[in-house]
Amino acid sequence: MKGVLLTKKSAFQIYAANYLFEEGVIDSVIFERGRQSFAEKKNILDLAKIFLLEFNLSKKQFIKVQNKFFFKRYFGNKNFHDERILKSNYTEINNNLISFNVDNINDIIVYNTITKKNINFIYVFGTSILKKKILSMENSLFINLHWGLSPLYRGEGIISA
Repeated sequence: MKGVLLTKKSAFQIYAANYLFEEGVIDSVIFERGRQSFAEKKNILDLAKIFLLEFNLSKKQFIKVQNKFFFKRYFGNKNFHDERILKSNYTEINNNLISFNVDNINDIIVYNTITKKNINFIYVFGTSILKKKILSMENSLFINLHWGLSPLYRGEGIISA
């Protein structure tokens, strides 16, 4: 029985979706739009708001904020690393792979889609943390494809870094 991949849309996730489809492991993928990453925010006011919210920082929080401000310095150009590791910048999804786009992976649409399709295997690769409603689905086995123990080792630069 085939499964579904729950993921976000980036070169690595598109590569994984295409590969799993071509190997006959999945027949569909659900892409989560999620929140805009800190590194993608262009508006200085957005950056200032985030910094002000974190004004009372612990050492760990300060390091997180510092890493976000200096993302490119610490992790380099993500597209460069994607092309270096994958030998291509994957942006195209296989035409035969059924794909859905949702704002949040915990949306009721995801739950209903998986339930309706009666999917037994749910592969998770780089999404937001799944809530109990999704995780408590009967007759579904969840398989984590993340490169590290989620949510402890996660983030945009874990693979390329």
